[in-house]
Amino acid sequence: ACSYAYKMAHETPFEFALTIPGFSADFDIPYLIRATAPRDLLIVSGSEDEYSKDASDIVSASMPAYEKLGAQSKLSHKNYAGGHALTPERFDFIVDWICNH
Repeated sequence: ACSYAYKMAHETPFEFALTIPGFSADFDIPYLIRATAPRDLLIVSGSEDEYSKDASDIVSASMPAYEKLGAQSKLSHKNYAGGHALTPERFDFIVDWICNH
């Protein structure tokens, strides 16, 4: 997860299919995550991943919506050292998380 605002400010490339004209002005990624509360949600990021660079900020901005519903344990963030690659360790973690939720 990486906000549109961060990507635009840091000139991080993003897939054109992710763009909706005018969307990011009112509905950036934290808004969408807050809208998922109180459902289980996993955010996976990498410390050197330009595509998830502000994932911790996104989770912090979204957590109050989960807390308000008593569901703070349902918003999970796993940050790995490294870049964007889906390593076997990350893959296994994601599969285990899905199976347990």
